[in-house]
Amino acid sequence: IGTSAEPFMGVFEGNGKTVSGMWITRTSTNYVGFWGYLNGATVKNLTLNYSSDCKGKDYVGAFAGYISGGTVSNCLVVAKNITGTTNVGGYVGYNTGSISNSNFNAIKVSATTNVGGYAGSNTNSISACTAKCDVSGSTDVGGFIGNSSGTIQNSNYEGTVNGTSQCTGGFVGEVASSVTFTSCIASGKVTGKAYTGGFVGKVNVNSTFTSSNHYGTISGTSNVGGFAGYVVNSVITSCGHNGDITATGNYVSGLVGQVYATTANIKINKSYSVGNINASGSYVGGIVGDFLDEIRELASVITQPTKTYQYTNNRYYPETKEYKYSGYKIVKCEFYKQDNRGSSYSGSKESKYTVVPWGTTVELKFSNTSYSEGSTTVFPGYIILGKTYYKSTGE
Repeated sequence: IGTSAEPFMGVFEGNGKTVSGMWITRTSTNYVGFWGYLNGATVKNLTLNYSSDCKGKDYVGAFAGYISGGTVSNCLVVAKNITGTTNVGGYVGYNTGSISNSNFNAIKVSATTNVGGYAGSNTNSISACTAKCDVSGSTDVGGFIGNSSGTIQNSNYEGTVNGTSQCTGGFVGEVASSVTFTSCIASGKVTGKAYTGGFVGKVNVNSTFTSSNHYGTISGTSNVGGFAGYVVNSVITSCGHNGDITATGNYVSGLVGQVYATTANIKINKSYSVGNINASGSYVGGIVGDFLDEIRELASVITQPTKTYQYTNNRYYPETKEYKYSGYKIVKCEFYKQDNRGSSYSGSKESKYTVVPWGTTVELKFSNTSYSEGSTTVFPGYIILGKTYYKSTGE
């Protein structure tokens, strides 16, 4: 019911009724499900009972292929196998609406990219929902959500998850933008490659995880964690993992395989890991395998002035980039040189990092000492205020 060209946009009151005996085989068609495309619609109080499989191409879900806005509540789906290629979920292929109190039970959900037991991709809200099924795919594979940039709360997944490429999680494969997960549970074995986590495989941007857990064994290659494989700038509170972990690569731990911080906001509070870790690579830890906090990799450029200094027919270009970090100004200064003919000089360059209180004026100077590089005399530059850092303290 409904296509991308003519979506269902009304109100459907199921009155507690059940629709049975369905199956769908449209392997070359997008937007496949009992509802192909919902746009701002309201659907409630309905049960769907499939007698066989639901098969499509992209945007495939037993309840709906695509939900654009609107609300879905108190709708149950019982199915067999759900298959497709991209954005494939047991319940919904791609969701931008609000779904609540709606459960899904099936045998297996299989696809290539953005595949989840409940939703292939989610950008809005899902609450008080469950999914029970096995899930398999290549990239962005999650027990509940394949790729998420929406809010999930009070929801559970039970089954086995198998990812053959990267970003595999017991609950969510990959977090694409800032989201919140609250009181969610994933139960079952998780098998992946790089970026594999019991709850989430990879978190690309600051997110919040609260009172959420994974129970089961985990196996992967690199960036493997009992709760998360890789996390950027996030807050993890009262979360945990219970089960053994096996990994063949680097960055492995009982909770988070690798943490990458570009702000001072990242925190791990009151969280735990229980189980054995069998890892053959480097950077292995009980809570965190590796904490990477590189000032030099900060991306938010506030100012980028360039000044020219003249020295004996050679022009030196100190380029400064200033970053704001937890109340401090971090200045990166790189010194480039051109010869007197104006052609580019491809040799090495001086790089310095200085941390000073925000609002402080930073003075650029050249040293009096020169050194030879090839047949050219080079004057190295430096910054003289504040203390030079190459890594921050993480505070």
